[in-house]
Amino acid sequence: MTNAWIKENGGNWNNSSNWGASVTPDTQPWIDVYIGGSVNSVVNVIKDAPSPTVIQSLTVGDFADLSVSAVSGNSSVAFSVEALTVANAGAMTIATYSPVSLGSNPTIDGELTISGNSNIFINSNSINGTGELILDDATIGTPSNMFTMGDDLTTILKNGAALYVNNQKAGKEIRFSGSDNGKDNLLVFSGYSQTVSTQVTGFDSSSVVHVNGGGATPISAAFNPNGDGTYTLKIDFDQWGNGISLTNVTPATGFSPGAASIVPTSERGWNVVTDIACFLQGCLIRTTEGYVPVEGIKPGDKVLTLEQGEQEVVWCGRGFTAIASHTDLPDDIAGYPVRIKAGAISQGVPFDDMLVTSEHCLYLDDVFVPVRMLVNGDTIAYDRTITSYNYFHVATSAHSIILSNGVETESYLRSSNRKSFNAMYALPRRNNVGELTWEKDSAAPLIASVEKAQQIFNTLADRANKEIVSRRPDLTTDSDLHLRTNTGAYVRLVSCKDGRYSFMVPVGTKSVTIFSRSSRPCDTVGPYLDDRRDLGVLVGSITYVDGLARRGVNSITSHLDSDNLDGWLPKETPDSRWTNGRAVLHLDEAAAKTAIMLSIQILSAGPYLQSSSPHDACAA
Repeated sequence: MTNAWIKENGGNWNNSSNWGASVTPDTQPWIDVYIGGSVNSVVNVIKDAPSPTVIQSLTVGDFADLSVSAVSGNSSVAFSVEALTVANAGAMTIATYSPVSLGSNPTIDGELTISGNSNIFINSNSINGTGELILDDATIGTPSNMFTMGDDLTTILKNGAALYVNNQKAGKEIRFSGSDNGKDNLLVFSGYSQTVSTQVTGFDSSSVVHVNGGGATPISAAFNPNGDGTYTLKIDFDQWGNGISLTNVTPATGFSPGAASIVPTSERGWNVVTDIACFLQGCLIRTTEGYVPVEGIKPGDKVLTLEQGEQEVVWCGRGFTAIASHTDLPDDIAGYPVRIKAGAISQGVPFDDMLVTSEHCLYLDDVFVPVRMLVNGDTIAYDRTITSYNYFHVATSAHSIILSNGVETESYLRSSNRKSFNAMYALPRRNNVGELTWEKDSAAPLIASVEKAQQIFNTLADRANKEIVSRRPDLTTDSDLHLRTNTGAYVRLVSCKDGRYSFMVPVGTKSVTIFSRSSRPCDTVGPYLDDRRDLGVLVGSITYVDGLARRGVNSITSHLDSDNLDGWLPKETPDSRWTNGRAVLHLDEAAAKTAIMLSIQILSAGPYLQSSSPHDACAA
């Protein structure tokens, strides 16, 4: 028997007159329930009262929207269905913290949103469908109940969501969607070797990959560029290549994954995090009792601060990181620590060598400056002899300028990267005031001026060696620009005039990849330029004519019209866009029907490191 919704435009689930059987499904155990609307009459149904009744099957059909907000008075299930289907144009929202049972193998072809609930029970530990599962501060799975996601299903994680994935089956896409409440979004895997090819998008500072305890222990991790704007996150269990590989990770717009670290958690697992800013073991912190090793600081100790005198320590954290073996990443991304030699800042400052991570900030000339922007290869340099280390940080009640080895530097700013630490001591509740920001809460501004950064860099470099200021790596302006077709054919440059590069593309070509050298401005200009994008060439307009020039000049604008394209960096202007050295350009159907002369306007190219190779290793 099927009890179908009959009330136009929707209403309350608990009103019997809204149902074809003239009774609510809650009074009919083990029946089939159907809710559907039409393109001219969308049905919105609200279920706000709990019921112990188990529905045999529930179909939320096209143009229907079911919202379950029922709250049970105890820990009992507020809503239960044995088989759930959400149709392509249907939607369902679970907006209760009470337990909800969705039976076995729910099929989501439309949209299922779960908000603020970590008590979702699915007997099969699997979810299928072609639609979207949206977890908003909600959890699917537990360490002992990992989930298999259907091959065509997209899962969206936001505001502190968690998804426990079993046996490489993560679905079509895992989309990190940021956090407005300061909570991290977790993608959780078991501790055994696996390769996950699911597209992982929107990765940012609130995104955490977690490895459950009970299996292998991760020893290092690294984000390795794939050359097309995506990354492979490799989590190593040993030196022989065993571990977890996420092979298709796309960062959120404006976010670049930095050095990856492994952080033990209180749940006997490990978080993989990026861009840590902290002290290495052995750095000395100035307290009211003199200088104390950072690893010996504890809450309640008092440190001396530049702007506020004595300040009480309210939190201490630690973590561990290891450099991935055989990495060819830049030193800052690989995670090597920075050694600041004695006297590098001024006479006797620091009074002894100190080691910090590259993101850690020093207070110089009234601003905070990340150490990576000061590296001169001499008195401030990456220490490649250290391939694993413990790191530490301390927080005062307000962000402060403290002293370490005589250097003015920063206390910990309670931001979203607290996941980078395993707290050695709990943060007192009275101080747990949420996330802080550099813009509103820092003791001094973060450096924003390139000119000022260069001035500080030159001053410190001049102290070490006057030749450092003028020392530059070997550079070239030769982009080695060329194309390859979607079939792999190499396309040579025909001509270049007034910044337009012309190529004869063979008939039948559906797309070409624009290959070139690429380098980071922070490497070619200087570390004081805080631009770590890997830049290939800046492309303006693209046009073509067919081999006989029968149809005049035609424009291709796909590289400017679409946001997410392989090998293209986010747009900065409406009429140009940077490649990363390997950018895919799709041709229209007309262009594919004949040989064409493709003309690409290059607005800027280089300089590049002389040692950089074209991204097309097979270039002829």
